[in-house]
Amino acid sequence: MDFVKLVIDYMLEKKQGCIQVLEGKKQWLFYFDGGDLVLTKSNIKSEQGKALKTQFPEASRDELLERQALTRIQKSFGSLVQISEKSDVASKKITYNTAQLLLTSLMEFSEQELQNAAADLYENRYEIKEDIPFSDDSCVNFLSSMDGSIPAGVHIRSSGIDHKLGLATLWMAYYLKLIKNFLLKESNNEKVIEF
Repeated sequence: MDFVKLVIDYMLEKKQGCIQVLEGKKQWLFYFDGGDLVLTKSNIKSEQGKALKTQFPEASRDELLERQALTRIQKSFGSLVQISEKSDVASKKITYNTAQLLLTSLMEFSEQELQNAAADLYENRYEIKEDIPFSDDSCVNFLSSMDGSIPAGVHIRSSGIDHKLGLATLWMAYYLKLIKNFLLKESNNEKVIEF
């Protein structure tokens, strides 16, 4: 998750620059402007536009670009990758929903890996504090209904969201600072929910 956490840092800090990911001779480049992913590049022939168009002939240009970016992000999760930052600027800019791409890419992890990543968050109560940048309706509904009344793990199980997607959404929302801990106060030996 080192790569994802670095991308989240770029998003939160609204950074400009490039993240370079190397695995042997394979190279992926991710360009950011104002914290948004604006371009991806790689030296992998099967990830180039022509190869993707052959593989997905019915896909639109935007769908191909999104699929290309998603594939490149997912390949950056390898345990043998080397990650570095560069000050390079994108030669052109493409509009991506960076948060949604990251969230979708997290689905490559197993449910157990996501459970482990979100373990410290599972029992806490959260409420939404920021606008939700995801385009997936089930993720938006899940986060929008977080009001701190129940622990996050119970909320995942009772909200109707796919469990694995709920874990990934919870993890992303926490690290993107979209949610905050909901505080319970003790007053005269009675629990009072603070609003």
